[in-house]
Amino acid sequence: MLYYFTLMQKTLFSSMESLINLMREVEHQEKLAEQANIAATTGGFDILDRVDEYQAMLVHAKEANDMVGIEINN
Repeated sequence: MLYYFTLMQKTLFSSMESLINLMREVEHQEKLAEQANIAATTGGFDILDRVDEYQAMLVHAKEANDMVGIEINN
């Protein structure tokens, strides 16, 4: 009977240890998912910033082109 009790304790301890390791792994994966979500959001804002920069560059290029056109026609 003592042998059976000791065996059950070892099994229980092993199961608890496995559960704790799984919980740690889940927490780690959740942190990685949160970081990926932040990176995706930030990446989207970076793209929008670039679009704004290109639009401003396009306006300046058009203004410069119009000035050259006026000089040529006069």
